[in-house]
Amino acid sequence: MACPGMFGLSWVIGWLICRTVLGSPWRELPLTLRLGLGWSTGAAFSGMTIFWATVLVPGQRGVAVGAAAVAALLLYFIPRARKPLEHALPSGRCTRVTWLAGASVFVAVLALWGTRCLHTGVGAPAGGWDAFSIWNQRARFLLLCPEEWTRACDPIVEWSHPEYPNLVPSLVAYGWLPEGRCLALSPVAVALLTHVSKLLLIVGLSQAAYPRSAWPWIFGIFYATIPQEWTQEEAWQYADRPLAVFLLAGIGCLALAIRRKQRSWFLLAGLFWGAAGFCKDEGKAALVLLGVGASLATLCSLSHGGGWRAIGNLALLILGLTPGISSLGLQWAYSPVPTKLIELMTADPLRDTSRTALIFQYLLKYLNHPYWGGMWWGCGAVFATLAPWLRRRELWLLWVFPTVQLMVYMLIFQLTPQPLEWHLESALPRLLFHVSPIVFLAASWLILEAHTATTSPATDRLSAKAHRAAGDSSIEPRQPTPTGDPVR
Repeated sequence: MACPGMFGLSWVIGWLICRTVLGSPWRELPLTLRLGLGWSTGAAFSGMTIFWATVLVPGQRGVAVGAAAVAALLLYFIPRARKPLEHALPSGRCTRVTWLAGASVFVAVLALWGTRCLHTGVGAPAGGWDAFSIWNQRARFLLLCPEEWTRACDPIVEWSHPEYPNLVPSLVAYGWLPEGRCLALSPVAVALLTHVSKLLLIVGLSQAAYPRSAWPWIFGIFYATIPQEWTQEEAWQYADRPLAVFLLAGIGCLALAIRRKQRSWFLLAGLFWGAAGFCKDEGKAALVLLGVGASLATLCSLSHGGGWRAIGNLALLILGLTPGISSLGLQWAYSPVPTKLIELMTADPLRDTSRTALIFQYLLKYLNHPYWGGMWWGCGAVFATLAPWLRRRELWLLWVFPTVQLMVYMLIFQLTPQPLEWHLESALPRLLFHVSPIVFLAASWLILEAHTATTSPATDRLSAKAHRAAGDSSIEPRQPTPTGDPVR
């Protein structure tokens, strides 16, 4: 039972870190979001902590990890201000019965989802090939040979991608640490908890942006029934699911920072983006996009008189990025293995239009694949139909980031030195998986934005004003004055 206890402790630590960073708004957030953020933060903290302890103090690693856990648990005793949220947002109308019905169905689906994930994980405890040859193998080195962990990243084992970051192997080794042996339960638990936290984040982020609405529950049920989410991939124990969760949490925190005008969300967003960079090579590409986007947004805000507030937001984002980027730097200092794929790239394939045509052919093939259940085209239809309600910056952010990330992936395919068809068949389905939760969240928020705009009291007042302008005075009667005469 030590392994579940370690991950339970990680979840509690993540909860306390988020509560400390966000302050009083934390208690106002929906439980689904707090659970999803708690696991994501705890996973990032635990994985990075054990990696740093293994590299710097391998002989006293258990003591170092325990001390870090105790220090994080002491956050519980930090006094918190008890004040309501300053930026309450309007939301659609929802009856208590509708809300409870949606929540009940979602919990049932979540339980079924998690049970199936656990069942498939137990049926394939070694995971898929990448888990066996890369992630879990590296975790064994981190646990059993802490002084020689770099041998798992030796260029001689090129087939195991020695340049890959070490967050997921470190998290698996974290679950093995109390027993001191490689139990199958740890990687299965990481896959299960990551799988569940993704669905909690999709629902929780929508509930935080549009409170008191039953629609987030319905969207969560829809996402849970996408055939892709019922495949065997959760049993593969690959790093693609943790990467998708960190990217979803990072972009969601950025969107909430903009929507709620609360700067502390930038700190959490930086933590998740840094964890994504330390999770997989594709996360490093997302880090570059974040740097470019944050710099442009800061310059734009400064040009419009944003002043020190824009610089402060950027500083908080950079502060949150520090653990992830520092972990990448530490790994490079001890194991400087370059990415061979990037080294072998040349600019010559850019002029090859046949490669471009083949890339888009495969892209359409996988977007149309039955295991996506039409999700991509459904989200595209939502964007095309409800585009007039794209009035908020955070909505544009949710749509623009996955689009640019996919464009970067397509550029890498265009330049790849590997056989193109093999590379597309082996990598493209998983690359789509990285951004699919964000695209689904963007479509959910756009639907909620349109629904809120068309059902809120503000819309009713605008409608009444329009009727009055047309000469219909029966919509809104004139208010009497203190003397009893109607207002002229």
